[in-house]
Amino acid sequence: PVSAIASADDAVEIHPLPRVPLLFCYWRPDDELGSRFVIRFDRCAETNADGGTLYRLCQGLNEMLRRIMTRHGHMLRDPADDVESSA
Repeated sequence: PVSAIASADDAVEIHPLPRVPLLFCYWRPDDELGSRFVIRFDRCAETNADGGTLYRLCQGLNEMLRRIMTRHGHMLRDPADDVESSA
């Protein structure tokens, strides 16, 4: 739903394949919940790619993001933390 996307801290749409848009939504951790990352498909994704292709695509993107976060995790901090620590 649009309301769920609007509540995400960060969201970006990518097109890893022609006519297969994906929406990445990320929610930072708060006092009650941990962080959350969701990949959403457009309705046309299953029309333009079969389930196996979509699964492998998401597995590959998940692994790529895991490696980026492992290597460059310090870049993924909340910028508000820097403001609070310098105040």
